[in-house]
Amino acid sequence: MRRWMKTLSASSQDADAAPRPLQQPGAGLKPTEVPLKVAFRVDASLQIGTGHVMRCLTLAGALRSAGFESAFICREHPGHLAARISESGFCVHLLPPPATSAPQGWLGASQEEDARDSTTALARIGDVDLLVVDHYAIGASW
Repeated sequence: MRRWMKTLSASSQDADAAPRPLQQPGAGLKPTEVPLKVAFRVDASLQIGTGHVMRCLTLAGALRSAGFESAFICREHPGHLAARISESGFCVHLLPPPATSAPQGWLGASQEEDARDSTTALARIGDVDLLVVDHYAIGASW
C-alpha cells in the first residue's frame, strides 16, 4: 500500500514548479503486481443527491485502470444508484432500506447499525486493502 500511496502524492521538489496540466483520471497511478481491493461506503438518494456516488465512480474507474478492484456498499435509499454502479462494472452490496419511521436522516440507520451492516458487506467482499467513506452522516464513531 505504501508503494501506491507514494505514487499518488505530489513531490515536494516540485513545490516551486509551474502547475502541471490536468491529466486523465488514473494517469499518475502505476499498476500493482497484485490487484488491491478498494471498498466504497457511499450513498445516493432523492434527498442526498448523486454527487457522492458519481465522485466515487470516477475514483473507482481511475483505480481500475491501474489494476485495482473496487466494490461499493450502499444503503437502499429511494433513488440509490446501484444500477448505475453495476452498469459501470462494479459490484454493489446493498444495505437494507431505512425504516420508514427512522429519524436517522441521510444515513437511514444509526451509525452503529450502519457500521454493523457495512461490516457484514465487507465480509462478503473479502479482503479489502482500503475503505473509502464518502458520506456526510458517517463520523468518527462509525
